[in-house]
Amino acid sequence: MTVEFGLLGDLEVRVDGRLAEIGHVKQRSVLVALLAEQGRPVPVDRLIDRVWGERAPARARDTLYGYLSKLRQVLDIQREPGGYRLRADSVDLHRFRTLVEQARTQTDERALELFDEAIGLWRGPALAGLDSPWLAAFREELNVERVEAELDRTDLAIKLGRNVLPELRKAAAERPVDERLIGQLMLALHRAGNSAEALRHYEALRQRLADELGVDPGAPLRVLHEHILTANPAPTPRQLPAPQQWFTGRTTELAGVRGEGVTVIAGAGGVGKTALAVQWAHRHLDDYPDGQLYVNLRGFDPSGEPVTTGAALRGFLDALGEHGGQVSTARFRSLVAGKLLLILLDNARDTEQVAGLLPGTRSCAVLVTSRNRLPGLLADGAHLVPLDVLGGREARELLASRLGRARVAAEPGVVTELVGWCGGLPLALSIVAARARRHGPGPPVVRAGRRAGRVRARRPGRGRVRSEPAGGVLVVARRAERRGCGAVRVARAGSLRGHEPGRDRGPLRAAASADGVAGTGERAPGAAARRRSLPHARPRPAVRGGPRRGEHRGPAPVRGPSPAACRSRCVDAGTAPAAAGAGTL
Repeated sequence: MTVEFGLLGDLEVRVDGRLAEIGHVKQRSVLVALLAEQGRPVPVDRLIDRVWGERAPARARDTLYGYLSKLRQVLDIQREPGGYRLRADSVDLHRFRTLVEQARTQTDERALELFDEAIGLWRGPALAGLDSPWLAAFREELNVERVEAELDRTDLAIKLGRNVLPELRKAAAERPVDERLIGQLMLALHRAGNSAEALRHYEALRQRLADELGVDPGAPLRVLHEHILTANPAPTPRQLPAPQQWFTGRTTELAGVRGEGVTVIAGAGGVGKTALAVQWAHRHLDDYPDGQLYVNLRGFDPSGEPVTTGAALRGFLDALGEHGGQVSTARFRSLVAGKLLLILLDNARDTEQVAGLLPGTRSCAVLVTSRNRLPGLLADGAHLVPLDVLGGREARELLASRLGRARVAAEPGVVTELVGWCGGLPLALSIVAARARRHGPGPPVVRAGRRAGRVRARRPGRGRVRSEPAGGVLVVARRAERRGCGAVRVARAGSLRGHEPGRDRGPLRAAASADGVAGTGERAPGAAARRRSLPHARPRPAVRGGPRRGEHRGPAPVRGPSPAACRSRCVDAGTAPAAAGAGTL
């Protein structure tokens, strides 16, 4: 038989999980007097004093024995030389005290969990309905213990950057002269950027104490008041890039990002990691009133070295108003401790690059985007959100949002093939949409798809083509091609058709033949053939003259072997659709 007792609210006794009837008020008071001793024997005279006080009846001892006899029918109460002892399996008051004691020896998150568990044991005012001088004093003692635990918990929550203003305002209305409580409210308001309201609460308390008691607030509260008056407001950083105007889909991934701790968003280059992170961040700005920090770590930038931890820290410290002085992770962590900050570390190369940029408390949320999954962070408890290419519906929606639904609806078959060529890669889709918008409405949507993937080859040992900016879209596309992105290989192989002799095809025909050479019906034999053929292409001036009316020519041709050889290469290498070869970067 398991017996559980509840004192933190109405008196409850549960035997094997079921409420037990304990009797009338005086009999219940006897039970409380026994439970208060935590398993120690209680003398009879003490029991009488606790139950009746100075108003004990003439035969109080006999009456007490009667109450004890009835309680012993349900509970394990033993008579010993020192008095009566109650053996209890569980008492919520004892559990509360144990948890509070443990919380005061812990730090940060674990301590907050213990305080929450302890305070959660309270079901209402302690021992409601029971009355005697001792019970009234005991009830007040329990209430003081509860208030002290709540204040300790609030101190810790403020330190960790939790939002405690709603509960503090409610408590301050109930206890308007509690100086420690008013100090917590002032500090929380000041850190939230509402110093004016914090000063108003101090003035209201000072006036009330002067009117009712003729005293001033205590030293700790006066020091806090002076600090708020003289503190220079720290700047609130707002470094996030603007969200992508045409962001589409990603509902599941957005829901998977966590609002605290570290979240790693990992996926291929061009798959939309930064867009997802920035979109999520802008949707949750209100959750981080202390600001948002952003840095592009350039972990995969072909034009330069990745950003060092020291350089990133210097930027963060400057944004937080800490100009000059030592640049260190310890200084940064001390500065952001307890703040509600969002930190976006974009394009991280590895765990080592970001480890020194992580805050020391979970009040700050960190989003890290990378082509790698950063197993070092995951081993330390980071949450992973893997990012894949867009599905067919989301890819079409992206094109429609950028080009207009009417324009996309005008050529549904062509758009379907364009989506297939891009393999769901947002980068490729964005290139297609940008080209199409530049060339205006109509059939050139297809031409834009072909031009989107045109990647000029680089001769061995030569630099980049001057028209191709370092780190630009085409550079990314070339790198994507080398790493196996079918969408880019398709578009690049398509540019070889500029050498094909004979009449140029119309735009729709040119688009429709993306998975093989028009009129041949042949498909690409595989990646090996494409790798053998494409690296030999090199830039060549555009052919003079323009297409005749009704004709369509491909993008600017690339210098390669003879036209006949080029024709053969197109047939042999083909242009497999992105859906068949759009792997990850």
